[in-house]
This record gives sequence, C-alpha cells and structure tokens, in this order.
Amino acid sequence: MQEPKKDKGGCGKAAGIGCGVLLVLVVLVVVLVRANLDRIKESDWYKSVSRTATAAKQELEHMLQLRSALIADYPADQINVNVNTMRSGGRSTKSLVVAFVNPRFRIPPTGPEPFARQIAAKVAALYPNLQRYDNVVISFVKQTGAGVTFKKSQNFPFPTRAFGPPAERGAVPAASGDG
Repeated sequence: MQEPKKDKGGCGKAAGIGCGVLLVLVVLVVVLVRANLDRIKESDWYKSVSRTATAAKQELEHMLQLRSALIADYPADQINVNVNTMRSGGRSTKSLVVAFVNPRFRIPPTGPEPFARQIAAKVAALYPNLQRYDNVVISFVKQTGAGVTFKKSQNFPFPTRAFGPPAERGAVPAASGDG
C-alpha cells in the first residue's frame, strides 16, 4: 500500500521563482553597468562622487596622522579625533574635535584652558586642512566604571582663525611628565 503524497503547497515554488527573477534582475543590472562603465565614469555624477570619496579618504588619513602624532606627545588611554557638525539658527558650525580619554599627562598649574590652547596650536600646526573647520575643540575626558561607564569632560573650543594661515602656524612642546 502506498502512502498518499503530502501536499507541499505552492510556497516553495513561489519562493524559487521569486529568487530566480531576482537573480536574473541582478545579472541584468551587472551586464548593463559593465556595458556602460566608460559612459558612467565620464558622467558628472560619477566624477562628483569620486571627488567626494577621495576627499573623505584624504581627510581620514589626516586625522589618523594627527592622532599618531598626538599619541607620541600626550599619552592617554584613548585619543579620539573626529568631526562634529552643529546646526543652530540656520548656521552650520564644523569642529575638529580631539578628545583625550583618561589622559596620563599632567595639566600645568596654569590650568586646563591654556594647556588646551597649546594642544590646539599643535593640532593647527600639524593638520593641513584646518581651514575647513570653524573650531578646534580639545576635550579632556575622565572615564570610570566597569559595565556602566561614567564620563566627566572638559571641552575647550578655539576658533581656527586664531591660529592664522597654515604658513604662520608653529609647533608647541609636548606634555610634561606622567600624571
């Protein structure tokens, strides 16, 4: 005696057909792009995207170089270099932010603000595209806790115009001692 065949329904077939159609569409797009690649590369859109991507890559390289230079002079658990864009009242402000997490250097008796200004001057001397930013923000962050993290930070913004044009920017000495 034969067992009756179980009805698998049409879902498996529909999914298989859907995947097949999707695969054909993907192959078609790849073939069309490949056939028109030269025309795409000559388009203004492609050139614009390419310039933007190249500029972003270059900016990231500058940030990594800056971070490496600062690590050598200002020891900390972590040094973060990033960009912060803030919009207020229809105006956009772009800042280059350098954050020292749990710094292991001593802040001089003159206080954190003049010391942050020294570091900002060093950033200005090292960073080739500083004119793209409105401010350099130096941040000292104390981070404590395991599992739950608590942060206390001091932020010191300095307008980039205060550092003059690139030719006038000079380096400043490194931090003193361990803290």
